[in-house]
Amino acid sequence: MVKIALVSLNARYSHSNLAIKYLKEAVSDLIEVDLYDFSINDNLEKILRILIKEGYTHIGFSFYIWNINENLDLIKAIKEVDGKIRIIAGGPEVSFDGEKFMKENEEISYLIIGEGEDKFKLLLSSILEGNDPEFSSILYRKKSEVYGDTVFSVVDNFENIPIIYEDDRYIEDNKYVYYEASRGCPFNCAFCLSSTTKGVRYRKLETVFDELKIFLDKKVQLVKFIDRSFNYNPYQKDIIKFLIDNDNKITTFHMELHPSLIDEEFIEILKLGRRDLFQFEVGLQTTNIKTAKEIKRVGKYHEIKSICKELIQSGSHIHIDLIAGLPYEDYDSFAKSFDDLFDIGPDKIQLGFLKLLKGSALRIHSEKYGYKFFSKAPYEVISNNWLSYNDIMRLKAIEDIVEKYYNERFFEKTLSYLIDNYYKSAWSFFEEMADYWEREEYLYSNISKIDLYNIMNRFLDEKYPMDKYLKELLIYDYYKSGNNRSNKFELLDYHRKINKNYLQDLLKVNEKTIENRTGLDVKNILKYSVIENFRVNPIAITNPIKNIEKDEYYYIFIKNKDRTEIKSIYLKPKGIKNA
Repeated sequence: MVKIALVSLNARYSHSNLAIKYLKEAVSDLIEVDLYDFSINDNLEKILRILIKEGYTHIGFSFYIWNINENLDLIKAIKEVDGKIRIIAGGPEVSFDGEKFMKENEEISYLIIGEGEDKFKLLLSSILEGNDPEFSSILYRKKSEVYGDTVFSVVDNFENIPIIYEDDRYIEDNKYVYYEASRGCPFNCAFCLSSTTKGVRYRKLETVFDELKIFLDKKVQLVKFIDRSFNYNPYQKDIIKFLIDNDNKITTFHMELHPSLIDEEFIEILKLGRRDLFQFEVGLQTTNIKTAKEIKRVGKYHEIKSICKELIQSGSHIHIDLIAGLPYEDYDSFAKSFDDLFDIGPDKIQLGFLKLLKGSALRIHSEKYGYKFFSKAPYEVISNNWLSYNDIMRLKAIEDIVEKYYNERFFEKTLSYLIDNYYKSAWSFFEEMADYWEREEYLYSNISKIDLYNIMNRFLDEKYPMDKYLKELLIYDYYKSGNNRSNKFELLDYHRKINKNYLQDLLKVNEKTIENRTGLDVKNILKYSVIENFRVNPIAITNPIKNIEKDEYYYIFIKNKDRTEIKSIYLKPKGIKNA
């Protein structure tokens, strides 16, 4: 009897694997398949026990750069416990050197090259019939020899892809839902695997609407489209309109956009939707013209900047990517690309480091660019003709600072004032902060959220001790980010405490303002809030020295009942000095 399981070791618990769900549905008329979505952080022995206990004859694994090593460790352990279990491999990480992979890993019995939905059904049919799978794009082992061909399989008709979300059975609590409205990419970027598969294929619009409606009805928190360029889809605007018209006020949809394909009509449609209904990822990658041409990246910076600013103004959440390690981009050129990106003002700056993926043009021509890279996945670049290893390590330190101090949005007022008043560019600030972290040995330490504020406070004491306004902004950012009063915060007692009687009067004077802004009863407002007084107004960043001791600015920081959004509300002073 054949009993089969498909296993994915995901990068995080919140992730799930769409591919194994497709494969299960593709063979549903042949055999029942069990699915397991584990994490690479799960205990190997726990996973091993679960799989062995069920008595599977065949176990399939989905291979990616983030799990190939963990997959192989688990497979070796499975075969050591029960050598009769047959292992099936598939996924992008084994599709470009499949024969070599089979020869180096004798535990693998079958390997599917490329897109697997059609080939997996053929493979299982042959297994159930007791025959060798003599089909294109399938490798198999027989008496220690590897047979088959390595033609890359492509599902030409995307309508043949199984419909996964006919109901909510594959929607798991606290996990992202991954969705695919199209497959393939029209572009030919040299660092990407998508360029190796020609042609873009689309689902029927009616099918897309039906499945998206299930996510909306289920009130899924985040749906991530895995389409390589969502806005290449001829139905892109219809899908956006559908999501706006059926908005449940909860679900956010994440999509990758190619900036050169965004037009004014697309932006005008977005303006009709709720803020944060959409989360867009835009691949800038570099603003170095020679680099962009070499990697076949389409688009001009000034046009991308303009369109991204419009996206931001539409109320959408924007992530923009840069990649360090591309050809012809040295340290100074990358710094310029960063400042160009920063000037757009995205919600998140994603600094990635080039990985030489199997099958990508940059890996094939790596010697031309002097690339050195780690031999184990994820094949990250160590150096090239333009960046030394030390350059890349410094860029990694800066990336860490950008993630902590910019992307989390915990220091918006402080960073804005600092960069505008003391630095020639945003890059020069993050560079100096990274050097400070390295000097003080913070880089490889466990740093809490409060630690970030305390480290920033120490940095400001060292660099700008005379600018008291910076302290005011740091305290404002601390409470605006949802922090409560804590003795661990070094600036806890920087301001004088507000007299209890004055506090009650302050709330009474501002009662209507608070209730209108929050819908909360002032009598219970302190359950959800912190009130702080400031010597200057942290919202109006003008003339920081004037009236520094005025002590007339009061802000109440109120959390929503679900503890997510923080509202900061200026409170009109009572009219008497705080006693």
